[in-house]
Amino acid sequence: MNTKFKIRNLYRVRNFKILEKIPNKAVVYKSKEAFAQYFILPGFFTLISLSFFRRNNFEPKYLLIMIFGFIISFILNFVVAKLILKKPEIILNKIGITFRNSRTIFWNEIEYFKLKKKNSILGIYIKTESEEFFLFIKHLAITKTKLKVLINSFLKKYRGAIKRNYQFLAKNFGEVDYVDFSNCLNNKNL
Repeated sequence: MNTKFKIRNLYRVRNFKILEKIPNKAVVYKSKEAFAQYFILPGFFTLISLSFFRRNNFEPKYLLIMIFGFIISFILNFVVAKLILKKPEIILNKIGITFRNSRTIFWNEIEYFKLKKKNSILGIYIKTESEEFFLFIKHLAITKTKLKVLINSFLKKYRGAIKRNYQFLAKNFGEVDYVDFSNCLNNKNL
């Protein structure tokens, strides 16, 4: 019976809990697990240099090459990882939710969203008024439940509070204005 209440409580927290005090902006980065792959390459080069060190009767120059190779490879991989993973994956603010490789989705546009996690991949489905978004993000530094609570909190607080800040380019679609092309591309005979 106790597990039934735990399951019900987890379901309620995951789907309905909101935070009363939320920050103006929440930023989610990749987790530190993503950096683990950058330690594999220096380790591989160290093993190769260790085999050269043994094969050449333990000469000190191969030991120096092994140490410097490991350090240089580690530094280069770490710098590349910091440059690539420096950008945030998800940004939540009063305007909407922004993903790394996508546009900002305004809070007013969101009709429905769902999060699905399998292993270290988080699938995000967002249905808006005009389109649907499917995003798959690996190695986030936040759990699925915490992200859902954050999105629920921002949705409740800012849905309807911010208006879209763009206007239509054409006001009357029935009338077409004359466009003068005489100065375009230095072409005077149009």
